Amino acid sequence: CVNIFKETIAFVVPGCVPRPRTVHEVVEERIAAMETYIEKDEDHATIAEVRENVTIIAAMGDEKEGEAGLDTQQQREQEQERQQEQEQEEEKEQEIEIEKFVDMMHCRDDEEPESWELETLAEEAKAKQFNPTAAFRLFKRKPLSSLCEESKFSSNWFNPQWGGFRRVKNVFVQMEWTPDCQKVLRN
Repeated sequence: CVNIFKETIAFVVPGCVPRPRTVHEVVEERIAAMETYIEKDEDHATIAEVRENVTIIAAMGDEKEGEAGLDTQQQREQEQERQQEQEQEEEKEQEIEIEKFVDMMHCRDDEEPESWELETLAEEAKAKQFNPTAAFRLFKRKPLSSLCEESKFSSNWFNPQWGGFRRVKNVFVQMEWTPDCQKVLRN
């Protein structure tokens, strides 16, 4: 008689995923298993009350599952929107980083032309705005050796102190300059 109150415990793992059972199915199975012990009208009334309570509880659970389904669907949609927004922000940040890198790669800082006095051309020692072509080299490159030693370039065209990748200005003026008028030969 006591065995009806004991539930057997088994550690058998089924070969497939078991079908979920409703509360109503479980209660009906238990009532069918205990049919031999139901003898009085009181027992039948109690069983009817249990069935009614199970139906009410199942209906409440179905409503909550429907609400939960809506909630989870809304949560999924919100999560998807949040992920899309995060991906868009990351793409924007990456684009900004690329633009910054490109800007840094061809830096244009300190490229404003510096004016100089015409009198500095009277003596070569005063003409500090000109640099020998041996000092001309692009970032991480060798200097140009094919230019003659007398050639010079202005710091307005290319400043040797600049670092990083630079675009050489494509406009230049070529002139002949002799600081000492006595050295000029006329033909």
